[in-house]
Amino acid sequence: MKELLGLIGFIALVVSIFIYNMKTKQEKWTYLTKEGSITSGTVQVRYKGVDITYIVNGKSYKYSTRSMPRGIFSGEKYAVYYDPNQPSKRVVDFTTPMYDTLNFTSICVDNFEKIGNNSGGLIRFEYNYNDTQLVRYHRIRVNSINRPGPYKVWVNKNNPKLSYFTGKRCIN
Repeated sequence: MKELLGLIGFIALVVSIFIYNMKTKQEKWTYLTKEGSITSGTVQVRYKGVDITYIVNGKSYKYSTRSMPRGIFSGEKYAVYYDPNQPSKRVVDFTTPMYDTLNFTSICVDNFEKIGNNSGGLIRFEYNYNDTQLVRYHRIRVNSINRPGPYKVWVNKNNPKLSYFTGKRCIN
């Protein structure tokens, strides 16, 4: 009986720690995206995870994660929200790519596919660029697209596998 009570207590502790971590991550996200500053972070894909390097006031910061967001490529840039008083306190927004549209061209895609339960906002879309059929996985804000296509996609002129689904209606 003691062992069972000990096991139940241990499980309750683990669940409590998990819920606390989820809550504090959400609070950090909310605080930094509303109150923090924004810069771009450059992605470097590693064997198991990614490194994101960003610069604040001339100082370089590096954030490493063991998670591997699907569809992310080395050299891509994404929004990094940080605390101006503690720039090492940051969150990376993989739904907000940062790119210079001068290096991109816009095309239209008719539809996209939501992947999984879409709680992470992962979509898959196909597109044709210079007679090459390509597929891209991309993160978007959940429920940000509620209108029919076609949709505008920005495609990198030099590296067409880098493309960004805007969710905006494409007007020909």
